[in-house]
Amino acid sequence: MAAKKKGGKGKKKASKKGGSNDTNDDGAGIALPEDKIKHLQSQTRALELELAYRSSTNSSTSTQCQTLAAKVTAAHRERDDAERLTRDLTKDMTRQYKGMRDELLRKITEREGTIQCLRDDFDAAREGW
Repeated sequence: MAAKKKGGKGKKKASKKGGSNDTNDDGAGIALPEDKIKHLQSQTRALELELAYRSSTNSSTSTQCQTLAAKVTAAHRERDDAERLTRDLTKDMTRQYKGMRDELLRKITEREGTIQCLRDDFDAAREGW
């Protein structure tokens, strides 16, 4: 069995170039205090710009969210109004239907009574002959 090599295939350690003037994100490798101050100021400015951008984006997103919430509220109100209108129309039509039905039943009963009176009169007149 072959012995395994340490470090694996093709992986090499990165060599440092530039010595102690290496610029890291935190500025720890900067030798001169003036350079470190400039680096930190640059980082501060970059972070301020990023914060301003994110604040602007957040404000825009909040405005859009409020606009959409208002639209949703308006849509709910319109739906509720439409449901109320439909319910009221249904009640009115039902009441009107019942009134018409009662009127027709009253007329039918009245006319049946008239027919019965006429039959009785007819029968009485025929018997009288």
